[in-house]
Amino acid sequence: MKKTFISVLFFSVSVLYGQLPAGYVLIKTNVSSPASNAGTGSFQWVASNNTSKDGNFFILEEVPNHHEIQSVVRETLFTSVPPSKPSLPLNGPAPLTIGPFPIPANTSVTFHVNEIFHGDPTAGETFTLLSESQLSGKSRSLAASSLVEGQGTPTPTATPVPDGSLIQSAVAAPNISRGNQPINFVLNLTKPSKVDLSLFTITGEQVFDTQTLESAGKTTLVWDTQNKAHQSVASGLYIYLLKVVGAGIEETRSGKILILH
Repeated sequence: MKKTFISVLFFSVSVLYGQLPAGYVLIKTNVSSPASNAGTGSFQWVASNNTSKDGNFFILEEVPNHHEIQSVVRETLFTSVPPSKPSLPLNGPAPLTIGPFPIPANTSVTFHVNEIFHGDPTAGETFTLLSESQLSGKSRSLAASSLVEGQGTPTPTATPVPDGSLIQSAVAAPNISRGNQPINFVLNLTKPSKVDLSLFTITGEQVFDTQTLESAGKTTLVWDTQNKAHQSVASGLYIYLLKVVGAGIEETRSGKILILH
């Protein structure tokens, strides 16, 4: 069975600055990989600002040894090249900073990255998403593992968003499933939209994915806690990603749920 893997990093501001809300998410997913451990490949970064405030952000990556980042392009209606320090191409091992780039409240941006591998494509890589104020106040040596380990118990929340957004509210309930209890993803859409729901393990393996066309108003997508092979998933923490596309707009929501058997 073919497996899809992504690298997922949740950045919780409450871990670093207790008075600020959580809601920054950085997801890395492979687009193409070399047939062996050497060659040219590409991936995407999806950076999400799941808060009620617009902001400027940075992606910080520790480029591993035997990797060369060739280009980073923001995927929008008109593609653009974000600032990078140092300039590209860049050979690892070396730190790389992409930004600043704006992310409006409750939206995400996507970057397409081309690189050359001279070894294991996943060896030794760490990356994170920081706001402008956090970059000025925190050391760039912050490890991805510490951010993941710092998360608390997930809680379902329905976050209102500004006028003009596709997603008026979104909630996963229950956020803790016991005994294979299904998870309901309840959305309130302002326009007819295509909805893509994906579920991942905390290590980044995609276990479930579905797409559907939905009308404006309240709609519910149900995950029966089974994987693509229709087998019950193991107990543990899972990450969901909701992507909604309609009327020329794309929005994402993400969060965590806990499965207990």
